[in-house]
Amino acid sequence: MDDDEKGDTTYPPRLNHAFQNHVEQWHRGIFGSTNVPATGSNNSRKNDYDEPIVVVMGWRRVMKRAKSKVVALVLLAATTIYLVVSSTNAIAGTVHSPPVPFSSSVHQRDDSLQQRFSACLDLLGQNGKWTQDWNYSRDYGQYAQPVVYPESPYVSALARRFQPQQDAPFPWRTSWKWIDDADTVLKSAEIQGTNILPSCQIDYTLSGGKLCKILKALNVSTVLMNGDSLQRLMWKSFVNIVGRPFLQHYSFDNEALREAKVGKSSFQGTIVCPENQTVDLLFHRTSGGGQAFPTSPRAPLVFPNYTRQFISTSPGRVVMVFNIGAHYHNITHFEEDFDVWVNFVRSLRRPNDLVFFRTTVPGHPRCVPRRPKQFDWRNGKRIKPLESYQQFSELFLRNGPLPFANWGQFEAYNSYAKKQTLRLSRTGRSSSSPSGPRIRVLDVFNMTVLRNDAYAGGVDCLHHMNPGPVDWWTHLFYTHLKLLALNKEGLGETTTTE
Repeated sequence: MDDDEKGDTTYPPRLNHAFQNHVEQWHRGIFGSTNVPATGSNNSRKNDYDEPIVVVMGWRRVMKRAKSKVVALVLLAATTIYLVVSSTNAIAGTVHSPPVPFSSSVHQRDDSLQQRFSACLDLLGQNGKWTQDWNYSRDYGQYAQPVVYPESPYVSALARRFQPQQDAPFPWRTSWKWIDDADTVLKSAEIQGTNILPSCQIDYTLSGGKLCKILKALNVSTVLMNGDSLQRLMWKSFVNIVGRPFLQHYSFDNEALREAKVGKSSFQGTIVCPENQTVDLLFHRTSGGGQAFPTSPRAPLVFPNYTRQFISTSPGRVVMVFNIGAHYHNITHFEEDFDVWVNFVRSLRRPNDLVFFRTTVPGHPRCVPRRPKQFDWRNGKRIKPLESYQQFSELFLRNGPLPFANWGQFEAYNSYAKKQTLRLSRTGRSSSSPSGPRIRVLDVFNMTVLRNDAYAGGVDCLHHMNPGPVDWWTHLFYTHLKLLALNKEGLGETTTTE
């Protein structure tokens, strides 16, 4: 077995990649410059604009390395002050809630709660670690059988070969639970817990019944996802976790969708909840946009009329999760099509809908097993996830990147998406289309780039096997919905959904 298949057992200190934009803004405000002092020779990267991007060390590492603990404490205190002052501006480059009107009698209490909800949403998934937990794997890491949306015949055949072992009663890729550092960051910023939100962690306990309660609290009658094959993986995870008892009516590539020329691999169905509550579902692949290879013809990104009608006829809120990115080979094309997508969302004129853009995640070149057909899938893999962005970066540089994939540009794509959504939220969505919904970022990049352990391998080092890491995209999505239901923005009220 190659060293890569055994897994890396030496871990350097974790880098706090999520504080990058925070510190840049801090320096801009204090020193009038974004030239953040270097924190180490291995912590600087280049983006596709050829500008330096600094990955700033976590506060624990600052304390450990500082020549003087007094200096370190001063730095920590300054960062804490900045966090408090700009709590609803920008954490890790993602979007924050617009100001919410509160009655004067409860202004202070609600403002503190709003601050915690907003900060928690922005921090989740940015910093933390993967911890092996077989209880999680047993209780929440497996799909109820038979599944709603099966994997491809090839991947399913590989997965069926697994045989439970004493040290691995379930596939290893399903045994890793994300422990978020958000609580530590919030505590350092003196943003205290409340009875409504005592802890800021990703909720992995999604079920069909819980989803029904959350969607009812948010007055959601439709859920739509649209994107590429990675978005289809997330959709598979979502409907398989919800489960067949709640998905009594669904079809793949039905006649109506084919006639409407909706993208391939479509799925349409209905979640049937208690008390005659129903939620319509639709997934389809993106039509156009991007290129399969750098030299392939580029088709324009379009959204079928069927999709527009499906959204427009929804009697309640529509929850939408979109992604473009994995099939783009230069930043200009991505920026053009991202703006096309934003204009599509704004043109719907549905200000109360909940719209998410999921960040794009690269694969891990030369993932294992290198020869899947010869690999012993009965025992499965025993690969530990990475523990730092630095490890991912070193692995990526050592093994790739692939010449035809342009995975190295994905961070630049995500950065543009975050900047645009932040700009729209700060300017009141849009002066030309004020009725457009607010766009939120579902940022799965940081926690997913650490998961080099869950591929079928061979030529495919981009698509994780389900169940596995992509389930945490679904968990993060569910957590966003849950927190929004608990803290109804724009209404100045909270409600209990448990």
